[in-house]
Amino acid sequence: MTLTFPLVSSEADVWRDFYVMAGGAAAALTGLILVAVSLHLREILGHPLHRDRAFTSLQGLVTLLLVAAIVLTPQSLVGAGIETIVLGIYWVVRYIRFVGLFRGVRSGRGAASRTTRVGMWAAEWVLWLAWVALFSVAGTLLVAADGRGFYLLALSTALGFVLIVWNAWVLLAEVAE
Repeated sequence: MTLTFPLVSSEADVWRDFYVMAGGAAAALTGLILVAVSLHLREILGHPLHRDRAFTSLQGLVTLLLVAAIVLTPQSLVGAGIETIVLGIYWVVRYIRFVGLFRGVRSGRGAASRTTRVGMWAAEWVLWLAWVALFSVAGTLLVAADGRGFYLLALSTALGFVLIVWNAWVLLAEVAE
């Protein structure tokens, strides 16, 4: 007895143009962020939070590129779902590491400024965790051979672009201060 799984290609054909566009945009933005980081490399590498923001921006774009590849590769929905869940697990580990890093770095600014910054970081973390949650739920739906997972994956892709561009902008603004 052989097990057969429905192929992504039949479900993903509707999303092909979206993921070709998303993959191209992720690749182009990766190049732009690499150039921006290289122009400020000493400042970015000299501060652990800046270094992590730069790495997160690049890794986020690579993740979006991988999501596009997952959807555009002919494979089973189960395989696509498992790959998506693995990406989500990677990001959970990254967040845990970052929270430890953030707690270990002290700001040289006043208490009011620190409170505002912590509030901004907390808001960002909530959005990043929402991004990971969307990945996880989308992956779970795909593992269950439910094509509705593509809708959540598209939503997570759009949210990912917003978060990554925000992250890169904040990085450049912090380095310029």
